[in-house]
Amino acid sequence: MFNDEGVLLKVTQHFFQKGLIVLAFWFGRRQVQRFTKKQPSKKSCEEVFFRVIRDPNHDFKPANPLWLVEAAEWATSGVPPEHQPPECPLLTKFKEDVHERGFHVEPGRAARDALFMLDPEMAYLNHGSFGAAFRLAAEVQAWYQAQIEREPVHYFEGMQLAAISMAKAELSRFICARPRDVVAVSNATSAAAVVMASVPLGPGDFLLCTTMTYAAVANALARTAERAGAGLIVVELDLYTLLAGDGAIAARFRAALAAVPRGRVRLAVVDHIGSNPPIEFPLPAIIAACRAAGAKVLVDGAHALGAVPLDVPALGADYYTSNCHKWLCTPKAAAFLWAAPAEQAVLVPRVTSHGYRVGFQGEFLWAGTTDETAWL
Repeated sequence: MFNDEGVLLKVTQHFFQKGLIVLAFWFGRRQVQRFTKKQPSKKSCEEVFFRVIRDPNHDFKPANPLWLVEAAEWATSGVPPEHQPPECPLLTKFKEDVHERGFHVEPGRAARDALFMLDPEMAYLNHGSFGAAFRLAAEVQAWYQAQIEREPVHYFEGMQLAAISMAKAELSRFICARPRDVVAVSNATSAAAVVMASVPLGPGDFLLCTTMTYAAVANALARTAERAGAGLIVVELDLYTLLAGDGAIAARFRAALAAVPRGRVRLAVVDHIGSNPPIEFPLPAIIAACRAAGAKVLVDGAHALGAVPLDVPALGADYYTSNCHKWLCTPKAAAFLWAAPAEQAVLVPRVTSHGYRVGFQGEFLWAGTTDETAWL
């Protein structure tokens, strides 16, 4: 639970800072009023109470809260000890039990009942659509949700950002990536939408997907192309091609990419593991073909995290996304977007908030008051 003295100190600091701001505003207003009383009065029609900002890119100065700017740096520097949140007691006890006695559970019903909250009358096989969360993960999430209501300001302006940064660092190690290159999102479809919005697209350009691309992602690609007056190339992957193996699949991509001038395919979306049927795509060959054609590559790894070992940077793609709430069995909704350093400057979240212009990490840290406990 929270350290009461620490919480009291943070709350006191929070309202003390806001009190200083109010006091400074009041004092400044009094000084302005005294000054204006000494000046000749102007006609009301000459008074101007607005500014016209013709170039927001240069002339608008965002008011970024210090706590968010500071948290954005933790992706590189790590969360300092004084900002690290307390660990959920349930998780602490679980770690101690595993350390002392190890962890073993019999497969089958015993594992289902011990690890999950699934209906005992059902055999749940569809983690690919909506993964069932581990019982412990759901209980830890509930503990964090209780902390929100216990002290909302302390949680949102401190605990949540620190906890997400630490969780993101753990996930980054799991996928062999640097935390500074990874941001938290709600699901892979949202991540794909972020990438699509960043791609410069116009008439004569194309986006590329396959007949196996997840329907929601294919729909988003079609809408993105439609709005830009661009086209969509759909690579046909029938059962015979899939059975023929990796070479045949890669050949289909090369043929589709060669159908238009080099550089006109702006973005190719490639599955890591297809959703139906669940085959693993030959990513090295496909990514190499896209590179040769001048196309950026987004790998949709929604089904890969927890199913196959991941070294995301080594794949050579520009972007990679996956869900944690499928085969990693976290609460919903938790996912990540990895971006190569060269691509990060143009990526912005679908919701612009306090992180405006703070950089790749800062932009994605805050989308308003939302429950991010699935990540914790």
